[in-house]
Amino acid sequence: MNRESRPSPLGLVVLGLLLEARMHPYEMQRLLKERQKERVVNIGQRSSFYQTINRLQRDGLIVAHRTVREGTRPDRTVYEITDEGRRTFHGWLRRMLAAPRDVFPDFPVAVSYLPLLEMREAVELLETRRDALADELSEVEAALAAGGAVLPG
Repeated sequence: MNRESRPSPLGLVVLGLLLEARMHPYEMQRLLKERQKERVVNIGQRSSFYQTINRLQRDGLIVAHRTVREGTRPDRTVYEITDEGRRTFHGWLRRMLAAPRDVFPDFPVAVSYLPLLEMREAVELLETRRDALADELSEVEAALAAGGAVLPG
């Protein structure tokens, strides 16, 4: 595994896509949205996405395969994963699955300050969260019932 390259969720999903096929960043973003990866990784900020691609390329995990132009659209660089990128992907995946790591999501931090709110407001906010989670669960159940993949790969 490339010792210079640090694991990242966004890096993992980019490498995972390039395991499937060569593609340009626009196609990667389209597939990530289509597969609802925004539920597990931040793909909304274009600058972070392109910074990740640049880092993976700098670290030798991906390379530019070719540049394509479709109609009047700007040139697009098509990337492919390297052998080192394949090894790194599998190493990161194994490490992320096997090794517990501290993560600091917003909700536990907010809950730790719950006593600073009025009881009525705290209950309303938690009920709003409960309803949003129930809606997400309904979407997942509907996707499962329709034969859709809940954990897109």
